[in-house]
Order: sequence, then structure tokens, then C-alpha cells
Amino acid sequence: DLCFNDLQVRRAISLGIDRADIVEQSLDGHGNPTCGLIPPGDEFYDPRMDLNKTCDIHEAAKILDKAGWKIGRNEIRERNGKIPELLSKRNFNRWSR
Repeated sequence: DLCFNDLQVRRAISLGIDRADIVEQSLDGHGNPTCGLIPPGDEFYDPRMDLNKTCDIHEAAKILDKAGWKIGRNEIRERNGKIPELLSKRNFNRWSR
């Protein structure tokens, strides 16, 4: 379970991303924060994708708590004693190959 099939979890993850800071830190401020994969200016860009670029970690935490993802062992969120598969050792091992 990657937990992405839950709309509220996806919303919480989106709220937890500080897009402005990513642009500032990785692009030295030369860019625009965006929520979608298609950048502004592209013919397929949909401005509705960027309506909520707000980073709100406290709201994200509330949403995750309500969805059953509570802070567990090692300060990692878990539900029913399991961490999201995205964070599992199996996935980290796969990514490090």
C-alpha cells in the first residue's frame, strides 16, 4: 500500500511540499513553483493545477492523523502498525541499486 489511493493522503502530501523553497534552494530562485508536471507556458498547461501551491505542514499533519496515519516508531507515520510502502526498506533497497 503506497497510500496514494487515498485522496486525503495525496492532499496532505501536496500540502507538505514547500514548492517555493524548492525553487529557491534548487534553482537559486530562477523559476516558478508549480503543482503539476506540465509547466506554465506549455500548450497543455492547465492553470487549475496550480490553484493551491500553499505549504501547510500543520494542516497536512491533521489530514494524515484523520486518515489514520499516526506518528509511530522512529517518528515515521504508520497505520495499523505498518509504514507506507513508499518508505519501506524494500523500496529503498530497490532504489539504491
